[in-house]
Amino acid sequence: AARVLSISQSVVSFHLDSLEKELGVALFRRQGRKIEITDIGKLFYDKLKSINSESRKLEDEISAYTNEISKKILIAGNSFTCAFTLPIALSIFKKENPDAVYQYSYKTQDAIVDDLLNRRLDLAFVGHKINHRKIENHECFRDEIVLLTKNESGEPGISIDELKNRPLVWTKGDIGLELALKQTLQKNGIPLNGLNIFMEVSDLAIVKSLVKTGIVSAFLPKLTILDELKHGILRQVAIEGISITRTTYHACLKGKPHRPIIGKFLEFIEDDSWKTNLYQMLDS
Repeated sequence: AARVLSISQSVVSFHLDSLEKELGVALFRRQGRKIEITDIGKLFYDKLKSINSESRKLEDEISAYTNEISKKILIAGNSFTCAFTLPIALSIFKKENPDAVYQYSYKTQDAIVDDLLNRRLDLAFVGHKINHRKIENHECFRDEIVLLTKNESGEPGISIDELKNRPLVWTKGDIGLELALKQTLQKNGIPLNGLNIFMEVSDLAIVKSLVKTGIVSAFLPKLTILDELKHGILRQVAIEGISITRTTYHACLKGKPHRPIIGKFLEFIEDDSWKTNLYQMLDS
């Protein structure tokens, strides 16, 4: 919970203890380091989800009834690339819709699904399609995944056998990136246990810092390292016979009416015009 909310575990524990004291019931059963939700805790959680969902529905109905555009757009993502592409899209949309207000958060795939279904999110940007009958996925943009190393003298390209022996940082936390890498490498006869993985890291900044030491290399979406490539801090290493791309999708509830501002934003995202700047950055 602390990781999903991006706060410390002690803060989460404090709020849970305060809530239990206020309610006068135990929401969780604690046994050493193990914690389980109680029956009353499950009931409380389910009721809160229902209340929150009904609140969002009521907000949407009031907005539609009064024909006023609600300003806030609730967005989440589970792709590292989103942190570099969304600012471009949001700034362009903001110029055309100055009243728009954004709220963005990084969430796991499970959290995104739960929040979409309970209307705590308007849409999400994900590294691979969400397989759920109530959620629809639309292709948004594509990005190249490249092998990076410190920019010092060395080979411009390597063979598959050389890749197997190269110390790597394996990037966790971006499920679409991991899936694209696993599928492409396995097609070329390279299982994960055949790689020389030095460390697994879920923080993009730490991955970059490790690569800058020159000790390891890493696979990252090209859009996330454009500045480092431009200023010669990192360089791209080609792998003989291997090219890796991945698609980012935007996902939303299927067949549900959207507030006017959300409908306008979805139309904007599905249009190719804003992506021109994006692909120009990749090609430069």
